[in-house]
Amino acid sequence: MSGKQEQNRQERREKLRVVAMQVFTEIGYDKATVSDIVRRAEMTPSTFYNYYRDKDALRDELVAVAAANFLVVLDTARRGSGSAAAYFGAAAAELFRVLVEDQSLRAFLSHNRGFLRETQDN
Repeated sequence: MSGKQEQNRQERREKLRVVAMQVFTEIGYDKATVSDIVRRAEMTPSTFYNYYRDKDALRDELVAVAAANFLVVLDTARRGSGSAAAYFGAAAAELFRVLVEDQSLRAFLSHNRGFLRETQDN
């Protein structure tokens, strides 16, 4: 695959993630369909299925990306802290900062607490 093809592939995947987060936030994960996502992304269902086996796989990737970003924040807080108390204070402050600054992530997490709990239980 050429560099341009790979770049296009990454851009389509990112667009699906961004649009899915918007759709899941606006109408909820349970009500959202693959059709809702691809229509908003101006893609076809076959394009969606080239990247994800189903809506659950896309949700799982969104949660994994958010978790990975939170881990980076926590690691940064840990490296800057000299004690456990300082770490917990810095970690809480940094996680709060991320949620304040990233309105789309905050809305996504807030509107979809139910499936996040289900994901943890599995």
